[in-house]
Amino acid sequence: MIRVLLLFSVFCAPLLAVASSTESPLALDSLDVIAVLSMKGESIEAEITCTASLRNTGGSASVELQLPVGLVPKSEREEFAITVGTALIQAQKQRNEHFLWTVHFDADQVRSVTWTITRGVAQMPQAHPLGRTQLTVPLDHIQNLVQLPESLGIEIRHAGFAPELFGQPGEDRVLLRQPIAERIEDFSYQWFTTTLGQKTNALEERLSEFTDSQRIPENRSYTQTLVSLTELYELAENQVGLAETCSVLADLEVTAGHVITHCGPWAAWRTYVPWRLRQLQALKAAQGETADCVKACLTLMEKCWAAYTEATNFARPFDHFDVAKFGAFWDYDWVSTRDLYATALELDDKPEMAAEVRKTDTPQ
Repeated sequence: MIRVLLLFSVFCAPLLAVASSTESPLALDSLDVIAVLSMKGESIEAEITCTASLRNTGGSASVELQLPVGLVPKSEREEFAITVGTALIQAQKQRNEHFLWTVHFDADQVRSVTWTITRGVAQMPQAHPLGRTQLTVPLDHIQNLVQLPESLGIEIRHAGFAPELFGQPGEDRVLLRQPIAERIEDFSYQWFTTTLGQKTNALEERLSEFTDSQRIPENRSYTQTLVSLTELYELAENQVGLAETCSVLADLEVTAGHVITHCGPWAAWRTYVPWRLRQLQALKAAQGETADCVKACLTLMEKCWAAYTEATNFARPFDHFDVAKFGAFWDYDWVSTRDLYATALELDDKPEMAAEVRKTDTPQ
């Protein structure tokens, strides 16, 4: 008997994985995955249906299929089955914590094998201002087959969810092809956790609830709300709103005597550019009045740029940068900071100084 294993990941959406203690005669002609997303209370559930088309390239043989028991909830294990062709086949026995099925293949026969397992998804609020939700389907267990297809098909059905979350307005499914090289790699699909409108409305409502006494730089909840709104306004290309929040943050920095960044692993996408410079950029984009902002930028950057220039004379510049005042050296987007500082100098009719700043080497 030839043993072919259907192996699955315990914590991720399941996918066919084939291994054999002897050389398998089976070829994988195609592999298609359909993930149906639905809300179960406050969480998202993904029902994953996998269909593998297996072709026997050798003589008549009986093949043993296995599936780890741990992937199936205890309440479903008694009735768990796979479909071979049109026949629903329950597991015949268990061995070493695996369900077992024996499937017969005639010579040159092609048979489809389908199974469905329900799994949750991973929430990654740190990955994007709108949050990311990720479905992971492990595929790298597929091995010891004499032939693989050029690609596999993935269909994500998301009826009931806002299409905007998936970047396909008006659609209720996503169709993808994943190329296959020498081996099949795992597949992951991400979508936004909330829409831009929903997140913006929620943060604007939160901002309106802060009292005057709470609108201080020491209130991290208040400053975090402002920083998050700034990112959303930038995504929405709302230059007026962006200029306003950047102005408030810049004023709070003056009051505090240190920068306000909210950078860290909890917001992996976030880098710091001085808020006054970002205010200037937004005002220019909105064709607003920039004269006062330019002067404030130059006052700010005279000290910040001097600190940056001095720090870069050392092999470890972050050790020579005043963290208490200017924040962490590596939190900065120094390229954008440099270019916006040069823009402010140009707007103040200082082209020579701007040129010197622009040609400064900055860490990427």
